[in-house]
Amino acid sequence: PFNKYFQIVAAKGTAPTLRLEYRSGESLFLKPEGDRCVVVYNISFSDPDDQVLGKVFIDEFVHARKSLTAAPSVTYYYMEPPRELAGVPGIQGTPTNGFISLLLRPP
Repeated sequence: PFNKYFQIVAAKGTAPTLRLEYRSGESLFLKPEGDRCVVVYNISFSDPDDQVLGKVFIDEFVHARKSLTAAPSVTYYYMEPPRELAGVPGIQGTPTNGFISLLLRPP
């Protein structure tokens, strides 16, 4: 699916947001947006310690972007889904959900 959506972006085409459920209650979303593809992972952290560790781990991606200009933009959303998922059915924020959003440009 990544290659297909990268081809759509490279051709300046459009496609609906693709949802791939990789685990019960957790999904991956692909959405072409302009000259890039937005990739959003919905991750469920049922344990409070996992929530803290997950946040620290994702923050490292954010800090790495500051020193690696070619790195993709990474944003972590706690409970609330990112705006890119607005209108996608079945998406809801809960105290155990986190969303990792990456902006990827096709090769």
